[in-house]
Amino acid sequence: MKSPIKLVTFILLFLILINKFFNISSSDYVNAKELDWEEVPSSQYGRQWWEKSTLKHNNDDSYRVFTRYQPISIARNKDILFIMDIDCSNNQYKDISINGKYNKNSNWLRSDGDKLIDGVIDQVCQSN
Repeated sequence: MKSPIKLVTFILLFLILINKFFNISSSDYVNAKELDWEEVPSSQYGRQWWEKSTLKHNNDDSYRVFTRYQPISIARNKDILFIMDIDCSNNQYKDISINGKYNKNSNWLRSDGDKLIDGVIDQVCQSN
């Protein structure tokens, strides 16, 4: 099993990269020990978390949040990292970044019953 330090290092490097795209203050991510992952109910496809301290309110009334997805089909330490925008009014989301790659073609989507995405949307929207 890979050490948790490697995962934290990867997450911090990822956050530094997205900072360049989204003008997020690096002070938001100063200390990896301050990360506050909130897990949503798991599904047959895997597990998903969102990071509370990264939750930001966008100008269009949506919210931006850093999430981590751990598929059942991939090795345990192969998490997929997302930056998601969530529209609570319309119960929609879009993936702004996937594993550090900016998704310039992101569109608002419905979860189509995906329990993990529904969980992130529900928890983020209830937290505000």
